[in-house]
Amino acid sequence: MNLIPQMAVVIFFTGKFGIILAGMAYDAYQKEKGVKGNLHIKLNKKMNSKLHFSDGVFLIQEKSWRFSMIKKGRIRYVEENGKKFIWKLTEDEMYWLIFDAETGKQISSKMNVRLGDTVVRKEDRERRKQIQKKNEELEWIKKRGFIQFKRAIREIAGKSKQYHAHLFVKLLPLVSFADKPLSLEGKPLNQSQIAEYLRIHQKVASEFLHAYVELGILEEVKGERNNEKFYRLAGKYIVKGEFEEKERYSVKVFQKQIQKVIELVEIETKKYINQQQKNKMELWPLSLLLTLLPYVHYQAHILCENYDEDFFKNYSTISQALKYNKRLIKQLTDKKIWREMTGQDVVKLSVAQQKKLKIYFDILKKANVIATFDGKNKMYIINPNLVFITAFTQDEQWTKTLQGLFTM
Repeated sequence: MNLIPQMAVVIFFTGKFGIILAGMAYDAYQKEKGVKGNLHIKLNKKMNSKLHFSDGVFLIQEKSWRFSMIKKGRIRYVEENGKKFIWKLTEDEMYWLIFDAETGKQISSKMNVRLGDTVVRKEDRERRKQIQKKNEELEWIKKRGFIQFKRAIREIAGKSKQYHAHLFVKLLPLVSFADKPLSLEGKPLNQSQIAEYLRIHQKVASEFLHAYVELGILEEVKGERNNEKFYRLAGKYIVKGEFEEKERYSVKVFQKQIQKVIELVEIETKKYINQQQKNKMELWPLSLLLTLLPYVHYQAHILCENYDEDFFKNYSTISQALKYNKRLIKQLTDKKIWREMTGQDVVKLSVAQQKKLKIYFDILKKANVIATFDGKNKMYIINPNLVFITAFTQDEQWTKTLQGLFTM
């Protein structure tokens, strides 16, 4: 008499008599198969039991006993860190269902991938779609054109004048591939043409370009005519293309977007200058942007000291990390920003310096470069439509939320 078929079958027993029936069923099965074995029964005070035997598992719960016979090879007993689990293979053999051996409760599942399998299951199709999507995004980003900044740019930015840093950012839309000189509509620009593009006197342009050659950011390129000079990026700190010595999480800036930013910054700067009645100050807000770029966090787009720290280490989302870890963000102080922007190591910012820095931040906000999260822990966010670190975001919802803050 075959009480228990070889394939999975479930029989329910109630009361203590159920244990006897279960034992009889097991014995009958063993006799039919000609296999000798023991039925191990362990009861606690609440009548919860667990019965193990060679081909399957017997789970008994209070007031209800469940007998499950699984075809040999479709169940595994796993012990990890002193805790026991039961792995049950589904009928289609696509998944292992993982149960807590003590409670019988399913806690997770795992795909059953075997040697030689051609994986075309739903999860793999979704994974392939995500990879394809990321590759498409990366190609889209490349086509848009961007410049890469090494974070070491912060070490030399403050060595130049604010005015010169401001002018340098205005040159970024002119940067070309393959070490070519700064160009406009495909034509390289000499010193006079750069002065005309920047709308400054040629002598001022000469001083500025010479200063950035000295800093190792620009290089001179001799033209065919006598004394004609062109200029290109030296490639140590900034490139359009790939660095010879790659830097993890280098900062990328879209050229078309930076052109729009420059135009908006100039409009907002003129407004501030026109509002001043007396003691008019000179304003070079793009120098602040150059100072802030090395401090963009690689995933969160927050401006902070710990720009390379993994915010996902203990949390699944950035919002969760910020909510439960109030000290997560190591903020940039105004004093440090001022020092790196101007090269002035001040003990405390003067009223005039504080005012100028505030104006710079206000201009960048109005130009869609940064946004502020006010509150107990104030945060500056940089526009992800202008600046990015990696095309692969771990928290897509966070990035989409930030993108919605800006109109670019």
